[in-house]
Amino acid sequence: MATIQSLPAETLYRILELAADVPAESSRTRERDIPRRKLLASTALVARSWLAPSQSLLWKKIRGLSSNQISKLVAANPPRAYRTRAVMLAETTETESSTLLQHLHGITELQLYNMPLYTDLLLLPSVRDLSSLTFTKLRENLTTRAQSSVFVTLPKLVILTQHHHFAET
Repeated sequence: MATIQSLPAETLYRILELAADVPAESSRTRERDIPRRKLLASTALVARSWLAPSQSLLWKKIRGLSSNQISKLVAANPPRAYRTRAVMLAETTETESSTLLQHLHGITELQLYNMPLYTDLLLLPSVRDLSSLTFTKLRENLTTRAQSSVFVTLPKLVILTQHHHFAET
C-alpha cells in the first residue's frame, strides 16, 4: 500500500502548492498570507520528505511583511536553492526593503504598495530577472542615491492609483 510519504517529490510539491494557494477570506494582504505561511510551516514538520518542498514554497512568495517579520526572515538567511518568485512590500522603509531583497534570489515579480520608488532597489542582483513591477498607491517622491540614471527594461510595468488603472507599458 502506498503512503503519502512515498509520493514522488514532484507530486508532493504540487499538492502542497495547490493547498497553499487557496485564497483566504481577508482582503488585507498580510492577513491573507498568514494561513498560507502557517500551513507550509506545519507541513514542513510532517515528515522529512515534506521539509524541502514546504520550505521552498514558503520562500516562493513573500507578501506584506511587517518590520519585525522582515528582520526574522533576513536572520533566517534563505538558502540560494530557494528562489523567491514574487515579493510584495507594503509601507516599508528603503533600508528594510533593500535588506530583504538582498537576501532573496530569483525575484521575477515585485509589487510595491503605498511607498515611494526607491530606484536603488532596481539595481540589486536579486531583481535582475524582474519581469513584472507593480506600484499601487505610488508615493510621489522618487528617491535614488545612484550616481547615474537608472534604466530598467521590463516586459510589464503597472502603476495603480487609489481607484483606477493609471498606466501600463
